[in-house]
Amino acid sequence: MSRLASTATGWLLLSTMLLAAGATLGMVVRGDPAPTSLRTAPDAGSVPLSPQPFADPRTVDLTIRRAPAVDVLGRRSGVVTRSSCPSMTALASGRSPWAVDGHDIIALSTASPPYRNLRSGMTGEDVDTLQRELTRLGYPTRIDGVFGDETLNAWNELRESLGAPTSTAFRLADTIWLPRSRVPLRSCAVRLGNIVLAGEPIAQTTPRVTSIRLTGALTDLVQGVRRLTVGGTTVTLDEPGAVTDRASIRRIMRTEAVRLAVQTTGPNGTEDLSGQLALRRPLMAASVPISAVFGTQERLCVRSSTGASVPVRVLASSLGRSVISTRHRAWPTSISVSPGSSARCE
Repeated sequence: MSRLASTATGWLLLSTMLLAAGATLGMVVRGDPAPTSLRTAPDAGSVPLSPQPFADPRTVDLTIRRAPAVDVLGRRSGVVTRSSCPSMTALASGRSPWAVDGHDIIALSTASPPYRNLRSGMTGEDVDTLQRELTRLGYPTRIDGVFGDETLNAWNELRESLGAPTSTAFRLADTIWLPRSRVPLRSCAVRLGNIVLAGEPIAQTTPRVTSIRLTGALTDLVQGVRRLTVGGTTVTLDEPGAVTDRASIRRIMRTEAVRLAVQTTGPNGTEDLSGQLALRRPLMAASVPISAVFGTQERLCVRSSTGASVPVRVLASSLGRSVISTRHRAWPTSISVSPGSSARCE
């Protein structure tokens, strides 16, 4: 074969190989059509919104506040001839916890302590408070501040119900005064055979819980009525940062968490424990990138996918994200991640 023919044959072979490679390369570069999900993927500059209930939960430290203990004073001197003291855990109005020199001593809780003997015809505020307590105990009498036959009969009915003899008057020495209708006892010195003296302390009440308060100030709390959960029991804060409602306090004090806390009483009669604080009615809220929120401190917005500015409130912020809520009836389905410096919150 001539050299020219050989060269022509080589170029023909090379052209054929390039055409084949080009066809193959064209197949590789063109490839198959993109999946529908990728072709319709949302703009990377927007994010969908998924509102969820938000209760702004916080773990908080709590302190139990107590009123000082109250001394129960004896009003009759003598020898204790009967006593329920060793097994008694509380004193209750309308009961006779002990006897001195054979006289049955009756506990009474009145608005102010009785301070004198009362006989027929005597008047005063102390008579009024005695009449109210007798009526509350189930021995009704006219409440007029006058110690008459009706009030004396009510007093004697109470005495007879306790096994005590009737009397011609209300004698102060036959009573002890309680600050409340029922008081738990911390200690009781009235023992059978002991000598007690009028005016001397004979028992002491357990310090009464007045409130359960949050320790320290909490910042950035979302406004709204809060509920407090301690040991599985949930109550409502009836004051800013405190539970003072008597029924709510009793419920918390019955929990195992509190029972363990009171075993190690802190200084000044306080116990320290923890609880969970949250909104009683959670808000609908969504987590968004911080960059999506724009505006001023007085008015903040996000921009919807349609370009509308939606007023929002920032409930919390952390790790580059903000939790927002809005008063709009309907949340936008998605918002812009970076609305830009030209965005206006209007």
